[in-house]
Amino acid sequence: MIGKDDPSENVIAALETVLAPGERAGTELDAEISNGLFRARVLRPIFRLILLVFNLGPTKGRLASPFFAAFALGVSLLAFVPIGQAYLNTYPPAGIDFFHGVSYVAYLRQHFGLWLSQWNYSWYAGDPFIRQYGVLSTYLALPFAQLFGDGPGYPIFLVSTHIVFLVFTFLLLQELSERYVVATVLTILVAYSANVYIQLFDQGLTTQASAQMFLPACLYVLSKYLRGGSRRLLVLAALLNGLAFLAHPIVGLLILAVALGILLCGGSEQSGLSLVRNISRGLLYGCTVGSIGGVVGVPLITNLLYNRRVAAEAPVGAFAEPGAHVEMLHTTNAALLAVVVLLLCWRAYRSRWHPLQIRLNREHLGFIVVTFLLMAAQYAFAAGMNPAPAALRGWRMWWLAPILLAGVAAILIRELIPRVGPVHGHAMHLQWRQVRKPLAGLVLVLVAAAVGPAASWAQITGSLRPTELDPPIIVDALMGRISRADAPITPRWLDVHSTESRAWILNPRISMWWSAVNRLPMTGGYYDQVYKPWVDWRNWMQMAINGDLAKEPGHTPETAKNVAKYLIDWFGIRYFIISPGAGSDVRLAPYLLTPDIVEDTDALNGLQTMKLRPELSDPIISPTSTPTLLVIGDDAAYDTLIRALALANVGPRQVIPVHGPKRIDELSPEEMAEFDAVALYNYGFSDAQRAFGMLGQFVRDGGGLFVETSTSFPELSDGRDWPEPFPMQRAVRASLGMRWTLTPGRGTGFAGVDTSTFSPPVYEGGPWGLSYAPGMEYVKRWADVVLDQEKHPLMVAGTLGKGRVLWSGINLPYHVVSYVNLWEASLLADIVRWIQPESQSPGASGPNGGSGQPRLEYTMNRPTPETITLTGARFKGILFKENAMPGWNARIVTSRGSEDLKIYAAGPGLMYIPVPEGASGQLAVQLSYGGRREDWGLLILSLSTILLTLDYIVLGGRVLVNRLGSLAGVLLRPAGRIKEVLVGADEDEEE
Repeated sequence: MIGKDDPSENVIAALETVLAPGERAGTELDAEISNGLFRARVLRPIFRLILLVFNLGPTKGRLASPFFAAFALGVSLLAFVPIGQAYLNTYPPAGIDFFHGVSYVAYLRQHFGLWLSQWNYSWYAGDPFIRQYGVLSTYLALPFAQLFGDGPGYPIFLVSTHIVFLVFTFLLLQELSERYVVATVLTILVAYSANVYIQLFDQGLTTQASAQMFLPACLYVLSKYLRGGSRRLLVLAALLNGLAFLAHPIVGLLILAVALGILLCGGSEQSGLSLVRNISRGLLYGCTVGSIGGVVGVPLITNLLYNRRVAAEAPVGAFAEPGAHVEMLHTTNAALLAVVVLLLCWRAYRSRWHPLQIRLNREHLGFIVVTFLLMAAQYAFAAGMNPAPAALRGWRMWWLAPILLAGVAAILIRELIPRVGPVHGHAMHLQWRQVRKPLAGLVLVLVAAAVGPAASWAQITGSLRPTELDPPIIVDALMGRISRADAPITPRWLDVHSTESRAWILNPRISMWWSAVNRLPMTGGYYDQVYKPWVDWRNWMQMAINGDLAKEPGHTPETAKNVAKYLIDWFGIRYFIISPGAGSDVRLAPYLLTPDIVEDTDALNGLQTMKLRPELSDPIISPTSTPTLLVIGDDAAYDTLIRALALANVGPRQVIPVHGPKRIDELSPEEMAEFDAVALYNYGFSDAQRAFGMLGQFVRDGGGLFVETSTSFPELSDGRDWPEPFPMQRAVRASLGMRWTLTPGRGTGFAGVDTSTFSPPVYEGGPWGLSYAPGMEYVKRWADVVLDQEKHPLMVAGTLGKGRVLWSGINLPYHVVSYVNLWEASLLADIVRWIQPESQSPGASGPNGGSGQPRLEYTMNRPTPETITLTGARFKGILFKENAMPGWNARIVTSRGSEDLKIYAAGPGLMYIPVPEGASGQLAVQLSYGGRREDWGLLILSLSTILLTLDYIVLGGRVLVNRLGSLAGVLLRPAGRIKEVLVGADEDEEE
């Protein structure tokens, strides 16, 4: 017993005495009133303080709650101060990928705009700016970059997002436990869990770390909704989850999984669990989140599906993650784990006599279920059962554990520890059975608060891993400690602000920061969005330059050097930039460190720059009059032909191969006439008469034609003789042994072919499949045999009208690539040159001229990465050495007006824009990037959903939702009438 009875009558009497002390002075009641006043003024506050301690905070709803909430929140944030200071004081900044985020912020600050219409010309020969990456975080960081600078402001932004994370964590835990002290202690334990920071402190995953703040915010709103709140709260939680998708799609996906689990498994104390209700609200939640976040989520999911397909096709599993120890619990605060374990044991002990009657709060049952599903997922990932190991690594989920475990602890404390109040009828009377559980809870949280920070401090500070850049001095310049002038790292002859050429940079320690301070584009980058087929071309180029290609079967330094020179020209590479000693994966091949390749070299502060000879490549954007070769066929055929030409180094100054459609008649005669020659390889057609009639006219008008009949005979589908463009009447397909007995013809320009250098006609141990004319008599009069095998023509060529035709049944491009045969590659190069119109010289080139060709005069203006204008005269097309991705548009402006131009993929996935033959005099070609149509559709859906949710949350749907609902009702009224008719018909039948 802590105090005596204090009847309300005595308190009233005491008050009366205070009001009229003279009337009762000196009476017996005066002494009693004095004692009552003492108890009311002294003992009652002490008693309330005792209740406050045992109840771990004031009762919800009391006037003291706002003060306690602010005080408790302040204590929680004050506990975070040492962690924030440790992060801000780490130098160089912590996190391997830290400057990756800085580069994105710097790019967006320098080229501000809507991300879908932005083009990152600096990385990987051009990419859309952030299609499947967190973009909202980058926008949120812009004010900090503007105030403090890109480098110095970014850590401040990241710390501020963690403060928001802790604020909503506190609110969530207060909502779940209804106790401020519990919320404070558990928030501190979450703050002192190393896995909350590992992604930032160690890996430098800045966008993921900044997006984590949406999890507690979303769960806090969901928790209030589950406790009987309005449906507006459910929509608000979905809005926050959708914004998390925009900030970082993987974080958004994880929050979505947690939220759906809570919604599907939860219930209420009044109505219990309702599967239909849970599914309906889960659908509402999921559709809202998907509509908002789909603009970045759909590209990411598409990419993940591609990665899964690649992993399934790879012989060793290209994206397989080896099994690892489950570190999620190891990196969670040990005191928090101990609290959860003790509470679970306490809960089990309470139900020891009725084990089948263990019953948790239905409102938060889903919260507990999701927590244990997370644990199961971690163990499954460690065992190798991961549906998307390329992106959803196990450590990406570690940060979920502390907040979910703290939530479980808050729920259990709320259930196990009842609130303490006076015994019925006694104002200041408590019994031991009332205080023993609160006292145990008090001891538990106080001990956890005392030992928790110290238990994880070493683990947290140990995860602070300073970033490493090459050269190291650039860190000081990026963080504003010295000026760029005090950190010279490139020679004077390197114009780092020019966008006309490209630097080969593979070292991630250089590519991570390069675009933040320089405009000079690079062949590498830091975040690879893995777009096909551009990633394959890029990997091929990297292998040729770093020397790995020379180690591939069949290749030699000579063949690899040819390929490297071919790709140096195509990608507009004018510089090699490396950091000596960076590692074997970023080295330069010895066969490129020769005087015919390198013109000058210089090294400053650990960064080596090499300038290549100017004749090796033309600018990234330039007019050209080089002959063109339109390849009609599938992607595999085009890929094979490009790689075969690369072995002979037939670059864009000699021939520009352009990727055409699969079928011949997908082109119009006017489109075909824009090219000098056509190659048919693994091709098809819909209408044979139209397709081959168009081809025949194209050749007669002076165009060239190369036909490679490889594995099929589309021209023989009806059994008739082949039409006019083909130099023979028909052909058969069979093998002619596993040795060549080739005889070169004498009537064409290929009489000097050295057939002894050919690789054998063998494929996987068997004879090579060949197509050939049944006999010499099947060769048409206007054609001659180039090669025959035992009187079976394998290659036939001739002149038809003004044009030339060459047919091959060897599958020569694939034979060249399979055996890496330079002599066969030279023959293919001669074929491509020979079919070009006689008026075209194979040496005709771009702005630098060629064999006997004048230099093309032009001007190029690129005020932004997305807008380009090229003005000049007397050129056939524009060669644009950036990736031919959807979203680019071209338009020509002449004195006679303007018209749209078609953009084709050319060479290794870059762009070529043919100029109409009739365009004469001065002309201007305008290029613009506006983004993909499907992305704009997803953005419109996202913005519309955000507006609708805000209207519903703030205004109850009075502006937009209700009006759209009425409109939908009108539009769906016919369907309702049909339903009424059908239902009425069913009722009539039953009667």
